[in-house]
Amino acid sequence: MSIGIFIFPELTTLGVKINSIGVFSITLGEASHKFFIFGFFLLILTFRNFYLYRKSQLKINITKSNYMMFGISIFMISTLICHIILPSTSNNYTSTWIPPALSIFEQILVGYAIFYDRFYSLRYMLHLSISYLLNAALYLSPVIVIVQIEQSGYQFALVGFWIIISGVFWKKSLNVLQRHINRFIYGSPNSTVNNIHGLVNDFKESSDEALRKVKEILNSNTGKIIKVGINPSQSALTDYLESQNEAILKDELDYFIEYHSSNIENLTKIRNNMAESDSALILPIFNNHEITHLFMVSKKNEGGIFSYEEITALQLVLEQSNKFIYAEDQIRKSQLLAGSIAHEMKNPLSKIQYHFERIDADLFDLDTSSLIPYASSEMKTIYQNICEVKSAVQLGSKFIEVILNELQGGRINSESFRLFSARDLISQSLHDYNFEDADSKYAISLESDSDFIFKGNDTLYSFIIFNLLNNSLFYLTQHPDMKVNIKLCPGKEQNTVIFTDTGPGIDADHLPCIFDEMYTSGKNNGNGLGLAYCKRVMTAFGGDITCRSELGKFTEFTLSFPSLSSTYDKETINRFKHALQGKYCLLVGDFSSSMKLTVLLYELDIKVTKVASLKEMTHVLSFRHYDFVLVHDDMIQQSTEAIKSIRSGKLGAIAQVTPIIVCSNIRIDTQTKALPHCLIQGFLNTTEEELLFSFQQMIDNGNLKPLGNLIGKKVLVVDDMWVNRLLIKGYLESEGITFMQAENGREAIDIVKAENVDFILMDIRMPVMDGFEATTEIRKISPSVPIVALSGEYGDDIATTIKVMMEDHLMKPITKKRLLQKINLHLRDTPLSLRATRPSYSATEIY
Repeated sequence: MSIGIFIFPELTTLGVKINSIGVFSITLGEASHKFFIFGFFLLILTFRNFYLYRKSQLKINITKSNYMMFGISIFMISTLICHIILPSTSNNYTSTWIPPALSIFEQILVGYAIFYDRFYSLRYMLHLSISYLLNAALYLSPVIVIVQIEQSGYQFALVGFWIIISGVFWKKSLNVLQRHINRFIYGSPNSTVNNIHGLVNDFKESSDEALRKVKEILNSNTGKIIKVGINPSQSALTDYLESQNEAILKDELDYFIEYHSSNIENLTKIRNNMAESDSALILPIFNNHEITHLFMVSKKNEGGIFSYEEITALQLVLEQSNKFIYAEDQIRKSQLLAGSIAHEMKNPLSKIQYHFERIDADLFDLDTSSLIPYASSEMKTIYQNICEVKSAVQLGSKFIEVILNELQGGRINSESFRLFSARDLISQSLHDYNFEDADSKYAISLESDSDFIFKGNDTLYSFIIFNLLNNSLFYLTQHPDMKVNIKLCPGKEQNTVIFTDTGPGIDADHLPCIFDEMYTSGKNNGNGLGLAYCKRVMTAFGGDITCRSELGKFTEFTLSFPSLSSTYDKETINRFKHALQGKYCLLVGDFSSSMKLTVLLYELDIKVTKVASLKEMTHVLSFRHYDFVLVHDDMIQQSTEAIKSIRSGKLGAIAQVTPIIVCSNIRIDTQTKALPHCLIQGFLNTTEEELLFSFQQMIDNGNLKPLGNLIGKKVLVVDDMWVNRLLIKGYLESEGITFMQAENGREAIDIVKAENVDFILMDIRMPVMDGFEATTEIRKISPSVPIVALSGEYGDDIATTIKVMMEDHLMKPITKKRLLQKINLHLRDTPLSLRATRPSYSATEIY
């Protein structure tokens, strides 16, 4: 058709009449309408072909078609309007120059789509185009104004001055404009490229955090960094990266395999490797011009391809961050080695602990934990030494678990926090600390007049005290007159522990950095991790650690803890409810001054009956059954005979084993000898400051359970380490508990099928079948049996799974005290309470 029009031009155009500049008229021939109709039909066919091209399975084909369609659409639509619609309707040809001018965009876009396989996103191109055009207009507008208005000799000087101003402020104004334009295009002040460039600081801190942000920015499911050489199947991938020295996109490989005939086999192998690793984009990470790691990202969630600006930004970030990634890899190697050594130490320490427990049990009667009255001084010394070794082994094992958890990147989990006395833990830490000589020990003083309760972890708190002691006593040889003072300061808003030494002090230039990781000064063997970890622990406790010092005079560390209230500590209240909700309590005496106690009993949904005298107490206990009895300390002196009659069985078998607790609003250190421990089960401090802590001790120690409630209970211990099972066996059998054991989850399931088990301790990682899988199967057989996890690991993922599947978690290494606390807390109610036989209560009940 074009050839025919060229040979016979009169078919479409008969003549052109020029009236003036830019004004002319064209006389159309008889075939012009057919020509225009054919052009319109050609436009439709073009769009149809592009539509069919877009239905391709290859994403690059779709992107190429988008670019070509957009370029051709600009030219063809402008041609349709300026060459057909306007001339046909108004005989106006003044706009016919526009389509040829716009054809340059068509050529650029179509050529870009044909010759390139990586494309900038439309948002990024709009972002650049609009920002640069507006910024150019901002600086060109004054020049135009100056040229048009200023006619004096200063015109060139003003233009030159403005050009200098433009050069100085160009970048700043461009950044401001781009931030505002980004809000419209990206929905935030930063573009995708800006966000990717900001990852350098994240890689400096942690690769894991940087990868998490990469997934968010790129909207991908996974992102990871793997070391080259670990997987032999990736050798072809590495070779290809070394030859190309740039990123690999799976979509590009699909396109090359479809349309190129060379190197198909190798490209197919690389594509399959990427598919196996769920990777849509792979970038090499170099160290000394050698590929050491691969950065892999999965496909985008919305199914799009990675834009060219994203790829180039990631390449730049990896070039700037490769030293951090390589250093972190070296640190992780060291952590794995340290973790392996620490893990291997656990087994011999467990054996040592077990054998000392056996020596203690065989020679000194483990049940009483005290020497017989007629023991010689030598025997008492041996017993004391055994207790010291046991304590040291247990503490060392706990610190190993802290180290392992830290090396594995686990965060400090607050779900395991409990209430503790700050003074008692400091005293215990000072007792457990390995002083090098007597001078070191005598340099320490603890002001023990005050105390407060805090919520945290006893092992981590001891770690802080040990670390501060290590830092202070390190300088004792250089400053033999140095003293270390520890003072506790309770307060309404916060409680503090002030740790002061009169050593060399800290230089003011170093003071702001002492809590930074890897920072150390003045110690050849320091690693810069201690105070940084102390900071993390105190933050997890809800508090803080600060330091002030004066060089040559003193150093003072302040540990701050949030003040606790028995009314507002909801987590503790909920834990108490789990153990005591629905229990029946008998209050004996005048508790009008202990409103906090009565309010707490109400919050815990405990059914309370109140009597005023011991005579009423014995009368009520003779025909009613209670889970525990709380006696006011005013009645201790005259209650001996009444309690003896209860314990003798005169009031019945149920009353005989009902626990009796003495309550007081002062510390009961002086009252402990008023009644033998065989008659009462504990002392409850009812002051507002210590009520929750004291109540927690009652629950943890099983003081609110019937006497002998553990005797005959069947406890199944599932652990693949025999020494752990032996240790727990000694603990349980000394309490009259029937011990059952299994090496793995499969054996545990068989035992639960054959026996009525009352309680299960379940290790997490075991051969054959792990603890989580075994728990799932056991729940099908015995849904109500309490299962407590037994593990040295407590990362976020494990903690979440335990919370869903099990009742609680017991950290290795375990002690007899903690083991019995967990059993007492979660063991099902004993039939001794006989709830179903309780008669209705009289008006003396207050709840």
